[in-house]
Amino acid sequence: MLLSGAAGQSTWWTFGGVRANAAITNELGQLLGTTVEHDSLSLMFANSRPAELQIAITELRARALETLRPGVDEKAIDGLKFSECLPVALAQQMLEARLQDQDALRESLIARLRIVVTVD
Repeated sequence: MLLSGAAGQSTWWTFGGVRANAAITNELGQLLGTTVEHDSLSLMFANSRPAELQIAITELRARALETLRPGVDEKAIDGLKFSECLPVALAQQMLEARLQDQDALRESLIARLRIVVTVD
């Protein structure tokens, strides 16, 4: 369910888990050109209209699951035991692969999207 308020604040309740939501957050943030926050239950959008979100989610659903990757913080790369020996791109790919949960991601993206707009 996508709950959208009159002030432009929206929350998409995926119940997908932190790994699936991290991938969705990363990809939707790029599609929408905005910051998207997440936790294990939902994604939170500031200043986004329901129609824009629906279009972006539809586009995301059309992509192959293996191409949807969570964002990786540079601090995570620095925390790797042999980070100084790895090229940054390789370390990033490895961490993205470790953080993927394709089953949860699939379930989150195929679930019916119900949009509820509230009036504040």
